Amino acid sequence: MYVSVLLVAAAMALVLGGDLRKIALMDIRRLPWILVSFILPLTAPLALRTGLDPWLTGVALTALSYGMLFYGLMANLDLPGIPLVGLGSLANLAAVVANSFRMPVSLEMFEPALRVQEAARLAGSLTHTQLEATSRLVFLADVIPWRLFGKLSMVSIGDIAIALGVGYLVFRTLEPRCFR
Repeated sequence: MYVSVLLVAAAMALVLGGDLRKIALMDIRRLPWILVSFILPLTAPLALRTGLDPWLTGVALTALSYGMLFYGLMANLDLPGIPLVGLGSLANLAAVVANSFRMPVSLEMFEPALRVQEAARLAGSLTHTQLEATSRLVFLADVIPWRLFGKLSMVSIGDIAIALGVGYLVFRTLEPRCFR
């Protein structure tokens, strides 16, 4: 979803006279902190192989990744779209914390064969879990279907806010004529 929003934002800015070279001039402070915050959850499978307690590992990964993300975002609140990225990230964090540090994912839109496959994938995940009747803050969970090139995935309100915030940042950075 993020890539498609970024491409649409960049295309719109270019059609409106924006300059793609301005991306290189973007001054995002504490960028390494933000990037590592997105990379850190990808280490979850490695952490599981070490024999660490899965729940404690999930809590630690969540605390570290969101802590680093918010540390990075706080330094950039003056950039267009970043407050929306922060709000979306807070919404995701609320859903994760309310559900034992794992984001609930609705499987009801998946075809039966894919539903079984996705449930098996979620059963082994440190960061996501299947949406259950006992899940909390369901409206903030991954319950919104999103299709890209025919592939179904589920996203949250927070994910949409993050994508729109980053898209707006790219759009404004390219300086289309309407913002000069």
